[in-house]
Amino acid sequence: MNVIKLVLLAGTAASCPLGSAGNRDIMEPDMANVDEEMEGFRKSHMAIVRYNVLLELCCRIVSLELKEHPRLPDGKIKYRKMCDLIPQSILAQCPADFRQSYVEVLEGIEKNLSDNISWGGTPEGKEMFSRLEEARKRFSDQYDLEPLMRPLIDWLDGQETRREGESPQEYLKRLYQLKSDLESGKWVIPEGLPGEKPGPECMKSVAGQ
Repeated sequence: MNVIKLVLLAGTAASCPLGSAGNRDIMEPDMANVDEEMEGFRKSHMAIVRYNVLLELCCRIVSLELKEHPRLPDGKIKYRKMCDLIPQSILAQCPADFRQSYVEVLEGIEKNLSDNISWGGTPEGKEMFSRLEEARKRFSDQYDLEPLMRPLIDWLDGQETRREGESPQEYLKRLYQLKSDLESGKWVIPEGLPGEKPGPECMKSVAGQ
């Protein structure tokens, strides 16, 4: 249920007369349902944000590993799937329609690209990329993801800047530690207030960095 519908429901419930016990008995279950749906929306919103941040981090980890070890012993190009790095426990927290419409399509794209890097240019590949983009836009609008995702990605960019004197191995280890902190809950993504964009300083303090 989108936010506008929830607000309308809450407004309707709040405008019900409170002059009799009968009216209170009718209103209280309605308000409880609205509260439950709002809480469900909040959890789904944060689960998708958490998945997207982790996906972005895994993408960068895979890119770094590919850069440092571009070929396997048999000479083939190494292709490690970023989706493989995301634990099922993270996916399980996301709403079912997001897993079906977005995650499963993304995993299908990665599988096909691992078999044939040119697959993305085929009619099937283009169609699947189109489905992925449509789903991304739909969920971004439905859950109002951009106000929180943009500062999180900016913060992630800062964390992933390679430090002076840091070896590739140390750099990669630090990114894996950040990934572990996100998965375990040591780094908790701040929810912020509606319309509020949390800044990098807030996220650094929450993450304990």
